[in-house]
Amino acid sequence: MTERVKILVVGSTAEAESSVAENLRNAADLEVAATWNDARRLMREQCFDGVFMGRSGDGSNLSEISDLIRATQQIPQGVAIVDEKQNVLWANQQLNTWAECENAVGLNLYEALGGGEIIGGIKCPCLKTIKSSRAARCLIKSKEEQFFRVQANLMNDSDVASGEPLEILVFVQDVTSDERYRQKLNAIHEAGV
Repeated sequence: MTERVKILVVGSTAEAESSVAENLRNAADLEVAATWNDARRLMREQCFDGVFMGRSGDGSNLSEISDLIRATQQIPQGVAIVDEKQNVLWANQQLNTWAECENAVGLNLYEALGGGEIIGGIKCPCLKTIKSSRAARCLIKSKEEQFFRVQANLMNDSDVASGEPLEILVFVQDVTSDERYRQKLNAIHEAGV
């Protein structure tokens, strides 16, 4: 027997009982969240196979949300949401590809990028952005000699001291070719050519 999928329904109770949701209920186990804040809390606590967005979920325009998610999955930069321990809560397709897995959720961000070391910028931009509430950047060199520029930005509007779980938006760009070119130029300069 195949395992039932688990779907998070974001919207009002009426939407959770709509005909579309009822059809989903025949094939999946549904968990209902009235707001996006509730949905985010549930996604931190549980693993879902999909999300069904009702029209009243915080008044968000579903078409715009859908377009944004599709666009984020297609860009060549990695995008992730991580917690204060740098564990991935959500990642786009590019970050999953660099992590060499189908879904990087649950992995440490730096391990997902191949481990390695921070060679430039802030030692840990995620922690720095938590402390300062400002964007922080670093350059990571993976064990496979791949270079990533990482920028972390605090997502939460609330005060860090509020006790609400922190979420950090991280942008990752592969800058391997730029770094190798820079290294070649430095070597030429040092050789005196």
